[in-house]
Amino acid sequence: MRLPTAALITMLAIGGLLPCEATAAPEDDARRLADYVRSPPVLKRLAVAKIMTDARLGRLCMGNERLAPIRLTGLDGPYEPFSFPAGAAHPSEGLFRVRFEVKDCLGPRTYNAVFVARSYAPPKMDHGDPGNTLADPIVAVDLKPMLIAQAALGVPKGANCRDVRVVDTAVSEAPRKESLSGGGEFEYWKETWDVSACGKGLPLSIAFTRHPARPGTTFEIKAIEDDRKIDAAPVPDREGDARLHSLLSSGYFNTDAGQKVAWGTVMESARNNSPVAQYTLALNCYKSRRCGPADALYWGLRAAYNGSAHAMMLLGAWYSDGVFVERDITRSVLWLKLAGAAGQSELSGQVLKLMAKQGQIDPTTHKEIIPVTTSPFDFFKGTDGETSSGAPAGQATGDSMR
Repeated sequence: MRLPTAALITMLAIGGLLPCEATAAPEDDARRLADYVRSPPVLKRLAVAKIMTDARLGRLCMGNERLAPIRLTGLDGPYEPFSFPAGAAHPSEGLFRVRFEVKDCLGPRTYNAVFVARSYAPPKMDHGDPGNTLADPIVAVDLKPMLIAQAALGVPKGANCRDVRVVDTAVSEAPRKESLSGGGEFEYWKETWDVSACGKGLPLSIAFTRHPARPGTTFEIKAIEDDRKIDAAPVPDREGDARLHSLLSSGYFNTDAGQKVAWGTVMESARNNSPVAQYTLALNCYKSRRCGPADALYWGLRAAYNGSAHAMMLLGAWYSDGVFVERDITRSVLWLKLAGAAGQSELSGQVLKLMAKQGQIDPTTHKEIIPVTTSPFDFFKGTDGETSSGAPAGQATGDSMR
């Protein structure tokens, strides 16, 4: 069983896909990029981006409901320098963001996927913040430290809120031109960002200003009063974790009575955000006919985001071998190191040494050396996976070179 092909991820509509006028990319390159974004391989990768975003935010739709049709709604960029040579299978240089909408069991939602082109392989993809933000991908990255600082003001003292998750973004005031006193103009607009931190929903207002006289975009962040209920990412259910761990350790699920209730018990615990249950589902969905690869990836990510060291090791394996996701040694190393920090230091260290011995990564820096065909996770082969600032309280400011 593989992640869905174009037959499952058919486009319902394609509109606004040509790059914006601000890009300096040649017209032929721009049209090749627009056609490339519509291609079945890219649509398949967008389905993975949706799963990654849903897992991070704790959104839950099961099975084929998770694989609802994709409607492409926009192409942001490409940003210079950009190159898409004639006859090439993919862009060789540049950055662009694809915006798409999916209507699943929880209703319609706008997603973003950011692609970084490479000359030797298809572009690297990352899931961007959901919603309709006008801030370009680099500005969005520059915003993250400010979001963390702002979130820390709105949660209990001493709570660790470095893992800030953007739930949604929307433009609250459309861009407009303002005149400068010394001549010239600048662009100004406002957005509302819904943020989740420490299990609490936090609405933020962000004012963006783009100046023509100097490069970059400045922004100012303020907490706002909002009557809307923001769905915060659920916190891990540690009590349920302990109960399930006790059942698993006792061997109860190996009995006839336990077999009858095992799946339902694990599924209920996973939905209640038990990392042990989520990791157990990821392993079972990996091989079981009862659920598919999309569910395996979803639950593996949910468990890892909730601190499961075993799930982090599993993701390290999947990224190393390209199981369910595109092969990415950098992300594999990241998950393996996180697993080590979470309690699997000996095992993750052994795997990293093996990857270095095979010539995949530098033994000192753990950076990828060259793309290779061998992997320390050969036991995954033959699966159905796809290989392939001084601001006042309540306010933060910053700027970006974009």
